[in-house]
Amino acid sequence: MRLHVESPRYEDDPELNGIKQELISALLSAELETAVHESGFGYELGRRLSDLSIQRYKCSEVFRVVVQDARSQGSHAANIRMVHNAVGGIVEGVLERFRNRVGDRLPQVTTLNR
Repeated sequence: MRLHVESPRYEDDPELNGIKQELISALLSAELETAVHESGFGYELGRRLSDLSIQRYKCSEVFRVVVQDARSQGSHAANIRMVHNAVGGIVEGVLERFRNRVGDRLPQVTTLNR
C-alpha cells in the first residue's frame, strides 16, 4: 500500500504546497515506521520527498506498507482494511491537525466501501 500526498506545484499555489511539505514532515515523524514494523508489515520510505521535489511535483509518495504473502488476506480490500486497522489511526491523527488549515480549498473526498 502506498500513501501519496498531492497538491498543486509550488509555482501554482505556494501556500497549499507548503502545507503539503508540512504534512509530509508530520507523517514522517509520527512513529509510523515503528507502528508498521510492530504490526508485522514492511515499511519503505517513499519518493520525491526532498523539499525541491515536493515543490516541483504535484504528487509525493510518503511511504509504502509492504504486506508479505504470508500475511495477505487474499484480496486488496481485505489487505487495505488490515493495514488501516494497524496504522490508520496514526495517519488520521496527523491529517486531523491539517484539516482546518485547508478547509474549503480541497475537494470533498468520497470513500467507496466495496
